[in-house]
Amino acid sequence: MFKIFGIFNFQRQTVIVCFLRMSPKAFSVEELQRIISVTSYFHNHLGQQFTIRHLARRAALSEQKFSEGFYQLYGQAVGEYLHHTSIKSGRFLITHTERSLKEIAGLCGYSDYKSFLKAYKKYFGLTAGTERKQNFIRTN
Repeated sequence: MFKIFGIFNFQRQTVIVCFLRMSPKAFSVEELQRIISVTSYFHNHLGQQFTIRHLARRAALSEQKFSEGFYQLYGQAVGEYLHHTSIKSGRFLITHTERSLKEIAGLCGYSDYKSFLKAYKKYFGLTAGTERKQNFIRTN
């Protein structure tokens, strides 16, 4: 099993630093690179709704192979990773921009503003409004 330690750009090449753990499921370097590419795509399109089927197709893998490879790379299930990344991106936007919470919810892929607020409170233990009041960082 691979566990990503870091992804760096070096002389216009992406360098992946990872640890190797033994695993009964073997993945080619090309398959792992496609999974990483899809992960990068997700990060650049946070406002979209994604399904495992959609992401697996982008990686040209079956849903099962994609899910297993993703877990080996990141140590999390795809849905869990997507949720954590979206909610953490929301936190950054809340503390670093003056965008409305409703707009931030949409940018993070939540079609329902109230679902975002509920997920935010569950994940961070405080409301998005309280977060902004306590931790807003002025950028100008």
